[in-house]
Amino acid sequence: MLPVKYISNLVLFINVSFLVIAKPGTPTFEAVGCFEDKHIKPRPLPILLINLRPFIDWSNLNKTIKECARRTFNHPFLKLKYFGVQFYGECYSGVEGEKTYNKDGPSKDCIMGVGKGYANFVYKLVLKGKIFTL
Repeated sequence: MLPVKYISNLVLFINVSFLVIAKPGTPTFEAVGCFEDKHIKPRPLPILLINLRPFIDWSNLNKTIKECARRTFNHPFLKLKYFGVQFYGECYSGVEGEKTYNKDGPSKDCIMGVGKGYANFVYKLVLKGKIFTL
């Protein structure tokens, strides 16, 4: 979805079949769980959106998770629904992430909401706001 118009502190987004009015900022998301990434193509979440490792606040990993959610939600070309944080600060997603995030199975290599090496802590975006069918 791409921003259509800014009104005060609201942003209008348009999608082919509905209009969403939502406040700007960090999108709402829910934890899905910890999943393995064997680094074999095709990967569970194949698109590296951004490497946030140089900017990690080790005392507050939620900042990294929220920035990854924001980057996923605001992708300029793709409508992404799921994202994962791997290696403490690498933000991954995929066009069909909701179908592929668990293809390598569950993992125990996550801590405090982020994946360690070869593991994604996966989240799904939750669309909040008023939805109007067009």
